[in-house]
Amino acid sequence: MNLKELPVETIEAIMDSLPVDLSFVDDKDTVKFFNTPKHGRIFPRTKMDLGRKVQNCHPPKSLPMVQKILDDFRNGRRESAKFWINHHGRM
Repeated sequence: MNLKELPVETIEAIMDSLPVDLSFVDDKDTVKFFNTPKHGRIFPRTKMDLGRKVQNCHPPKSLPMVQKILDDFRNGRRESAKFWINHHGRM
């Protein structure tokens, strides 16, 4: 089966079954997608975050790191941002 043939609900269910938090931000820094894993997100998102600038979804102290990641994408220094966060004993 081709991915294009899968219903959106099926794709969302697949993404939600992954044991990681995923977010997709477009080239204009706008949040377009995030998954909702069964274990819960470390940093919860709501449907209100969709369409917002990703910078507005983070606390001020993390904005320099968020902006560096975005700048690295634009400058070709990275193609993805993978990182682990230890948050109250959860990775």
